[in-house]
Amino acid sequence: FVAVIGLMFVLLLTAAILGAVFRDNLEDNLQEDMKRGIRTQYATSVDYSDRNRDVTESWDMLQQRLRCCAVNDEGWGLYQESNWFTRQYSEYDKKFVPPSCCVYENRLGQYLNLQNCQSFAFGPPRMQTGAQNNALHYRGCYTAAREFIIEQANIVLGIGFAFCVFLITGVVAGVLFILKLGETGEMEY
Repeated sequence: FVAVIGLMFVLLLTAAILGAVFRDNLEDNLQEDMKRGIRTQYATSVDYSDRNRDVTESWDMLQQRLRCCAVNDEGWGLYQESNWFTRQYSEYDKKFVPPSCCVYENRLGQYLNLQNCQSFAFGPPRMQTGAQNNALHYRGCYTAAREFIIEQANIVLGIGFAFCVFLITGVVAGVLFILKLGETGEMEY
């Protein structure tokens, strides 16, 4: 028991240290994985692939809840590199971003202006620059998620600290139990 809890403590401590040391590398890899997910799996064969359906639903939920679009700030052009975009047949009615990139008005229970958001003729998302599109989220999901995690860092650190205290308490209790067994030679109930 003591060995298992001690091992868990060492593994968690090692993971925290490695995470701190390789943070930049992790962030770069995470961004590339997010981009790859949009390019290759977003809204692709969702009827046949549970994985692609899960990726699509996750992206839609992330974009709606964090009020963001794609990975990087002003990165909606990534959707034009995706299978979702190239599989659209109508050239005249092409959507440049999915609805989840659009501003959703909770009070009204609808999108602010879905047509402008997805196909604005004078700027984003059709073009990288141009007139401001107030119906489109300009912030990237990586940035939004990073800001959310930083805001919640105190809670995460508190939970991690409490878990470490719990593990150390378990180790101490286990060692005391073993010492008590050594004194009596047998267990008394």
